[in-house]
Amino acid sequence: MEKIFGSELDRMVVPIANDLEMKLEFLQNVEILGTWGYNYRIEGDTIHYYLSTLHHRDYETILVQVRIPSQALRGEQDLARFSITYRDAEDNTRSAGPYYLSVSFVEQEHPVAGFSDGMVLRSGTMLHFAQALKRIGELYYSRQAQRALDLTVATKKEVVNAKLRLDEVGFDDEIEILNNYIRILSGDLAMSDKQTTEIVVEEEIAPPVRERSLQEHLENLFREITLDLGLRIKGAIAISGFSTEEGKKSALVTLLNETALMEVAKQKTLQVVEREKLDMILKEQEFSLSDLIDTNKAITVGKLLTVHHILTGRVIEMPNSVVIFGRIINVETGEIESVAQVIVPKNKEVRALL
Repeated sequence: MEKIFGSELDRMVVPIANDLEMKLEFLQNVEILGTWGYNYRIEGDTIHYYLSTLHHRDYETILVQVRIPSQALRGEQDLARFSITYRDAEDNTRSAGPYYLSVSFVEQEHPVAGFSDGMVLRSGTMLHFAQALKRIGELYYSRQAQRALDLTVATKKEVVNAKLRLDEVGFDDEIEILNNYIRILSGDLAMSDKQTTEIVVEEEIAPPVRERSLQEHLENLFREITLDLGLRIKGAIAISGFSTEEGKKSALVTLLNETALMEVAKQKTLQVVEREKLDMILKEQEFSLSDLIDTNKAITVGKLLTVHHILTGRVIEMPNSVVIFGRIINVETGEIESVAQVIVPKNKEVRALL
């Protein structure tokens, strides 16, 4: 009752801005592949959007997909700027911006394996899911069942990975739809029940890069985590560290925890809570470090520590790889703000640390 009438009703009935005209201008060499969200038109390197009404305490999401070609730029650069004009509740014309979107260009021979803002990860995964369903249907009705099955399996792995990174929240219906497609397509291809079951339970994503060393993978992981933390407001942060689902200790977990503490401590705008204080709260709540991968428990501990953010992480062993991701959780809003991930091939070096 409180949620519906206390916080959501005004999002539907109290307009706060009308005739919103928004402009997103790219300042670097990019190729605009597509955009989703509102009425829009693309003019060169600029996208113009229009939204008729925005309600009180509401928020809207615009997705833009761009390709950034390899270039000589290095370090932090302004990628784009966003500005807006609108009419307020008293019919006055107002404007805001420009707001700049900056990115960090790095020297990287091979692509990375999955760095995402929490909202972008959720929205982008749903967009990929919708695009995949359309393509699966096209392949199926053009009698390309094997290609349709391959795309279905790849899409399911992406959705499962996003669900895992976002603390198992959402995507259940999407996964069930994809499992049903797998069963239908497997039947059309005359696969056995055993083969179909093996495909349904398969969730491992192949590492996009196998040539990269473990050290390079971890450098990428913590580069993204610290870049994201650099954008956060000043305040205190607790580092619960990385753990396995079973709470098993390993040299890899120890290495990740020591690196996390060292890299986050370099952020001058953030105050890292002492580990002794965290351990004391965990003991009082009868939690283990591995419990803090649960967002609700992490938020409980974060509030008791009076911190703004908490950094948690997980190491997940797959048959042929290891998935490592770190989450940044906003204690005040309860949102997973970002999830940085690397997928590391389980080579001799990695196996020795597990």
